[in-house]
Amino acid sequence: MARDELRQAWRALGAHLPFAATAVLITALAIGANTAVFSLVNAVLVNPLPFPNATRLVEVSGRRLGVDRDAISPDYVDLRDRNRSFQVLAAAFQWSANVTGGEHPCHP
Repeated sequence: MARDELRQAWRALGAHLPFAATAVLITALAIGANTAVFSLVNAVLVNPLPFPNATRLVEVSGRRLGVDRDAISPDYVDLRDRNRSFQVLAAAFQWSANVTGGEHPCHP
């Protein structure tokens, strides 16, 4: 009896192949999207940062417009020189590049 039902289901799928292929494709995309979102949430929100005492990390950020990109921020220098709260301070900067040869709208 189970063989007859499987044979009938296989024939029904063959008769509606575009619908079955669409259903399988949508299911595969949904599983892939769910896996990607879970991986992102797990890495960012669930797992702790790979540092000792990660709960004691602090980020201080700021933006200085119209300042030379290579210069160290005077704010960081003041924090470093007057620091009595933090064990270690570090500075980082971001920059952008235009590889197409035209002018960058933020940095003429």
